[in-house]
Amino acid sequence: MEESVRKEIGKLFIDTGNKIIAGNCVWNDEQMIEACNLIGHIPVSKEKAKIGLDMSRATFDNLVADGKLPKGRKESGFKELRWYVDEIIQNKLNIRKFLKRIKEL
Repeated sequence: MEESVRKEIGKLFIDTGNKIIAGNCVWNDEQMIEACNLIGHIPVSKEKAKIGLDMSRATFDNLVADGKLPKGRKESGFKELRWYVDEIIQNKLNIRKFLKRIKEL
């Protein structure tokens, strides 16, 4: 792929991401979930995940234990478990609010 095409695609992603964070994106929640699934996993820490979901650490842990949220995964190079945005938002459709909160961190 040509460098100029890659740059234009990158600009589109950045512009769309800024619109999502600002709440000005024309995509509905289902379309944003599909976009996340196509782009791939975006790893976040438990801290960012719980803040994005607007819940306490204990509530987050209880939901994971109950199977209502996915379990974290161990990745090489990280001491803490990692969660993936696309898996979390399948359980929580308010992606605009979630992405805005984790972006603020």
